[in-house]
Amino acid sequence: MDTGERRLRAVLADSAAETGLTTRAIDVIAESAQIAYFREGAVIERANRPSGLTKFVISGVVRLTYKGQRPEPVIVRFVKPGLPLVTVFERGGKPSFTAYAHRPSGIAFVAHELVTEVVAGLGEEGALKFARYSWSVMSDLLCDKCELLTRNVGERLLHELGVLARDFGRPHDGGTLIDLSLTQDDLARLVAVDRSTVNRNLKQFERDGIVGRSTGRYVLMRSRGAKVDRRAS
Repeated sequence: MDTGERRLRAVLADSAAETGLTTRAIDVIAESAQIAYFREGAVIERANRPSGLTKFVISGVVRLTYKGQRPEPVIVRFVKPGLPLVTVFERGGKPSFTAYAHRPSGIAFVAHELVTEVVAGLGEEGALKFARYSWSVMSDLLCDKCELLTRNVGERLLHELGVLARDFGRPHDGGTLIDLSLTQDDLARLVAVDRSTVNRNLKQFERDGIVGRSTGRYVLMRSRGAKVDRRAS
């Protein structure tokens, strides 16, 4: 068993309580998967191009983007190992988002048909559990983005930093260090504004003791509950 297959088995086992995948189901998926590795910035999946494959992130971080009416695509979310990219985020049989390797990433490719057969083999209760998990991932993202529509820029930025701290954070003096390389352009695309607006808000957050920096990473301080100054937006 190679390293890629071991990683795939591990990420599937970690989420088995939520997905309902049995040991046998994990074996079938892992044994049929093709593993590929992508350098930082490489395209993993392009929107609206059906491939017939489910893709599982087994290492690294994947950046999902959506090309709307803005000149630059917005960043929808950063995906850590464990989440299937395509079975959740597709519309009309085609992926909704373009996926990039935000850092060097390993991806396991599995045929949709095989995943469908595996899920069907879980029985009615198991299949329903897998469906609930898939829908919960998408509905959580939808609710999260709808919530952002009710907030000003500063509040949106602070919210997204909180999500990143939850998914990629580790304890740090006075707060949580977001262990992910992020530029101000990345943050601007997360909240659909220009870089100068993000820069202005970050400076205000630093003055208020809400956000700091350490070794090139953002730190969300424990005082992040402080009210966001709307003047910075």
